[in-house]
Amino acid sequence: MNVDRPRSSPDAGKEPARPVPRGAPTSRQHLDRLAAELGRRGWTAEPRYGEYPPMLRVYAARVPAIGESVTVDGLWFWSSTGACLARCSDVERAAGEVTALLVPWLSGSRT
Repeated sequence: MNVDRPRSSPDAGKEPARPVPRGAPTSRQHLDRLAAELGRRGWTAEPRYGEYPPMLRVYAARVPAIGESVTVDGLWFWSSTGACLARCSDVERAAGEVTALLVPWLSGSRT
């Protein structure tokens, strides 16, 4: 784990996170749940689990060149821009944040 990452979560400065308990969902399981929610919202979500870290590539089928990659770090979803999207337990919020990131780009693209 790279401790020098300039990321900070919305909980920065609060009590440190507890270790993830045995049997807790894995990054892939969190990403699978997010992929399902994004699919319900009309997005294409491709798992890329052969890469490290595992990630989810999210895009609109009509404009596949514009998209977002989402990873899991601890108990948080992160965008490829380094933005903290939401806790992994809040898949709906994470999907909403991904949508908010992509819609402005798609609005300006040719269809």
